[in-house]
Amino acid sequence: MTCRQFTYVLPEDTTMKHDEEILNSLNMLLAICCDLAIDYQFASKYATEQIHRKTFGDYAHERQIFIRELINMIVSMGGDPSDVPLKKRRMTANHRMQTLLSQQSFMDMLGAYVEKEKDAKSWYDHLLSNGISKSKSNVLTRQSQMITSTVRYLRSLEIAYH
Repeated sequence: MTCRQFTYVLPEDTTMKHDEEILNSLNMLLAICCDLAIDYQFASKYATEQIHRKTFGDYAHERQIFIRELINMIVSMGGDPSDVPLKKRRMTANHRMQTLLSQQSFMDMLGAYVEKEKDAKSWYDHLLSNGISKSKSNVLTRQSQMITSTVRYLRSLEIAYH
C-alpha cells in the first residue's frame, strides 16, 4: 500500500491579497505612529513639568524608531510607505495640538494619547495574528510591548492628575 503525498500551493492571488492586507495594515500603523511621534514631540515642548517634557520627548524618539522600522518592513515587502507626506501630517498634528492645548486640559491630552496608543495596539494585534514572518513579528511584538508600557504610564498620569 502506498500513500500519495499532496502538496497544497496557495494560489498566487491569495498570497498577493494577504501581502496587500499586511501592507495596508502596516501603512495604517505607520500613519498612527507618525501622528504619535509628532504629538509627543509637540507635548515635549509645551508640557509644564520637566519630567513630562522628558518623557514625551522619549516617546517621540521611540515612535520615530518605530516609523523607521515600519518603513523598512513595508519597503522589504515591495510596498510603498504611506503616501501622506510627513510635513502635511506635522502641520495637521500641530493644529490639532494647538486646539487641544487651547480648549482642553492636560487630562484631555493624556486621554487622546491613550486612545491613539490603543488604536495602534489594535493594529499591532491584527498584524501579529496575520501570519507574518518571524523577523517582522519580533519587531512588531517589541513595539507592541512598548505601546502597552506607554499606555500604562499615561493611565497612571491620568490617575495622578485626576
